[in-house]
Amino acid sequence: MRTAKMFWRDMCLGTFRHGARFLIIPLVVVLMTAGFAEYAANLYDAGTIAGSGTAADYYLCVMQGMYIYKFSPDSTFVIPISWFMLHIGLAYLTAYYPCKDYNEYGAIVIPAGGSRIRWWIAKMFWCLMTVFLYYIGIAITCAISACVHGAKLSVDFSVDLLEHLYGDSMNYVSQSDMILISVLLPFAISVLMTEVQMLFSFLFTPVISFAATCGVYILSAYYTCWWLPGSYTMWQRSSYINYEGVKPMSGFVIAVFGLLCVIVCGTLYFQDKDVLD
Repeated sequence: MRTAKMFWRDMCLGTFRHGARFLIIPLVVVLMTAGFAEYAANLYDAGTIAGSGTAADYYLCVMQGMYIYKFSPDSTFVIPISWFMLHIGLAYLTAYYPCKDYNEYGAIVIPAGGSRIRWWIAKMFWCLMTVFLYYIGIAITCAISACVHGAKLSVDFSVDLLEHLYGDSMNYVSQSDMILISVLLPFAISVLMTEVQMLFSFLFTPVISFAATCGVYILSAYYTCWWLPGSYTMWQRSSYINYEGVKPMSGFVIAVFGLLCVIVCGTLYFQDKDVLD
């Protein structure tokens, strides 16, 4: 019960109070879907596709990231700004509150909660729920954008439209596989990134932790490697789409193993930490 109360307190002070930061979601969705909607409408008017898209198509557009980048002397590397903004917005949303709350109210809240470990667990649940709300916000905003542009409010992807946008490989990916690589896997990786960022904010500083998170996402855009978690948040980098891409199962293993490490390291860090220090 005490853990639940601390969790609810964190939601109120760390998430709901800073609700304006969620506005990064509609900003990115508008930037990403304007051209997408026009392209889909032109294909539909030309009779090339059966419909003008669905809400799921709009979600895929927002979460696509970029294709695998291959360095060459003639190529120019450009970070997918909308993808970067979306994930850095989430990182910023969760970057500073835990340390600020610990420094300002830890000496009061932790004794009242009865345990440092309960306080840490509450913070981990807070991170998890904030990421969940963030992804819900993305889904709702994509649905609204789809309705505004006359698309169908459906969770099914339009294979004919996606084939024109992303190539013939879309014919061989099932709806369930697309949900796996565009919804479940990015969510799991986002949870991992925010939890690790929170732990590092205590081990170092929130600024260093946030900067490290930004660096990981930048490296993930440049390199497609199984050990760079940001690659798993771009479904176009999946091996289901491109045989040179990252395997989804590797991403889930990294997420689970990483979260276990965060739980253990955070517990060891806080169990003997003096809240008055």
